[in-house]
Amino acid sequence: MPCAEAISKTLLLLAGLAAAACGGSSRGGAVAPAVADQVDLGEGLFRRRCAPCHGLEGRGGRAPNVIGEGALSVQPPPGAKTRKEAFPTAAELLAWTQKKMPPGTADDLKPAEHAAVVAYMLDESGFKLGARPLDAETAKLIKLR
Repeated sequence: MPCAEAISKTLLLLAGLAAAACGGSSRGGAVAPAVADQVDLGEGLFRRRCAPCHGLEGRGGRAPNVIGEGALSVQPPPGAKTRKEAFPTAAELLAWTQKKMPPGTADDLKPAEHAAVVAYMLDESGFKLGARPLDAETAKLIKLR
């Protein structure tokens, strides 16, 4: 029996590796592996840098919701103190976060880190990210609602 159990575990491991190699991810295969890695990085950064104001899940903090249905809207949310601009696409959102978020320390994050945080927020809010990691160019393809 120990041999059968080892074979079973090995087969499960190989199946998981095959799924990952074919574009599978913790997001049900909805995004390419490089995009999934970017989103995972963004989640960690979000929890450390954004959650103190926006809440651990991106909703329910002392700042506006940035994750969930309606959170990433074209127009600023009612009562927004920092955001006054419209974000027709994720490119405007990304450019704005690179300048303003987190308040007073936006320059502490590299452009790739800002992109990872925005990719995480978009992914968690149900936006399709595409096959390439989010950057200033790919962000232009994602229309906000």
